[in-house]
Amino acid sequence: MSFGLPMRGDVRWALVPYTFEAPFRGTAWTGGLNVDGVVDAARANGRVGIEVIMKAKVRPVVILQSFESTSHGAYAVLRTRRMETMSAAAQASVRAGDDPALHLLADAYAGSKRAVLLNGLTRIDSTAIERELIGRIDDAEMATISRGIAGLLELDLDQLVEERVTAVLIEQGLA
Repeated sequence: MSFGLPMRGDVRWALVPYTFEAPFRGTAWTGGLNVDGVVDAARANGRVGIEVIMKAKVRPVVILQSFESTSHGAYAVLRTRRMETMSAAAQASVRAGDDPALHLLADAYAGSKRAVLLNGLTRIDSTAIERELIGRIDDAEMATISRGIAGLLELDLDQLVEERVTAVLIEQGLA
């Protein structure tokens, strides 16, 4: 197996937090609080940052960016889901490409056929990512995943595309 810094297209084990939602539990208070209660607790303690307790799960993730484009060592990743955990109807939908929120990976990873949750985008620190590489997704499949994310999250990429096309035309002496 390969070791080293995570790179775009890597599939690696990572500790991925569940979606953050109320009631929130923290180390500085007892019981669960809503966001207003957490803000009040933070103000009362004079803290800008607070410690919270949350659930997480170890699972294979797809790394979306290389180290050079991380923010302070935090990577954007997508969670994966084993196909066998889905109903037969859901599996058929994913295999047919009918579910815009799931992309069936071409290869099996961590011993299972998996789908990428395109709406499972999260940011995790490099310290939460296993150094050992499970596998690698090729550039063509990563491009498909990227298009799926952009569509699902309703990202407006028109300006970016226009700027890149203009840059290529200028480079080629056509604009």
